[in-house]
Amino acid sequence: MKYRLLAAVLITAFSITACGKPAGETIEEITVPTQEIVEETEDIPEDEVEIHEEYNEPTNAPTVIEETAEITEPFEFNPHVFSDRDTDVWGEDTKEAFFNFCDAIRNGEDTFECPSERVYYNVVGGRLINYYFPVAYTLINDEYYQNTGYSNGVGQIPYGENKEEFLAREKRFEAIITDIINANVRTDYSEFETALSLYIYMTQNYSYDYDMYAEMYTTRGDEIATYRALMEKQGICMELAGVYNYLLLQCGVESDVITGENPSLGEGHQWNYVRIGGIDYHIDPTFGLALPYVCSGHTQLDFFLMTDEIRENRDGFPVEDFGICGKGDESREFFEFAATDDTYADLRWGYYIEMDTENNIVSYCDYTDGTIKEFKYTA
Repeated sequence: MKYRLLAAVLITAFSITACGKPAGETIEEITVPTQEIVEETEDIPEDEVEIHEEYNEPTNAPTVIEETAEITEPFEFNPHVFSDRDTDVWGEDTKEAFFNFCDAIRNGEDTFECPSERVYYNVVGGRLINYYFPVAYTLINDEYYQNTGYSNGVGQIPYGENKEEFLAREKRFEAIITDIINANVRTDYSEFETALSLYIYMTQNYSYDYDMYAEMYTTRGDEIATYRALMEKQGICMELAGVYNYLLLQCGVESDVITGENPSLGEGHQWNYVRIGGIDYHIDPTFGLALPYVCSGHTQLDFFLMTDEIRENRDGFPVEDFGICGKGDESREFFEFAATDDTYADLRWGYYIEMDTENNIVSYCDYTDGTIKEFKYTA
């Protein structure tokens, strides 16, 4: 495809509301700087757009990344995903009980094994369900809090609706997740390739939900959830980060949702803290999906695999304000975490073109001079 340079750097501001509000976390509005530079002169043919019946919406993801190798084994749904940091916070007993909860729901059971009332409330409190088994978040209702729902090593699952309807929804959820992953990721992908492929998928197929932001503090706050964004293909930052987080964990890539505050604007935001090759980086699907239209659908790579320094100095989120696993200001009492590796700095100022996994090359358009460049990555 041919590309033409439109401008150097337009000093403009793209206003995007950023955050949803899980329990105990602050959500505000952010402003994203934009660079409208490169425009693609050739459209994607209509016959290359795949239709997914589950969504009844088109997705361009399979045409974004061109691959030559065949998928030898498809991904299967993994009901047992849980980040390492949340395991440290909540404990192995909560993690094990949470997996019991997931298995029981998938089997249509009404109870699950649980060692204590404390662990029971950890499991059903909402936050863990929202990030690690999003479809079950539709079960959250007042019944969880009107009575303990726990006795003698057994926790109750108050479905709160027609059980058969929920079980059908859960099976559809599993099919949607595996459909997304197998359309965008191969089982032989490296962590870098998986993270990039799913980042391109998110930025090409989801949109920011301005209506939800406008109503989140009044009439619609209870609707905010990872599952909602997944099904509607739109959301605010907490939801979008939740979707990306869940997809990464399904593929075996370690990830958490991280929060930050912009003190000069008094605004907060949520994105992802992802481990690639044992090294932590920031990835922001919300900022990434806000800007693809300026290059006729190509994703800007400025917000992929960022360091603490870039997140702070460029984007205005001080390192000391970062919060992980819902711990906010107390996060550094639980963890030592830092993103300092700048291996992927060359991708910053560029729009994604394609990834060649045979030769470990990402092609991108450098929007400072309009040239197509190649980035050689380590598999």
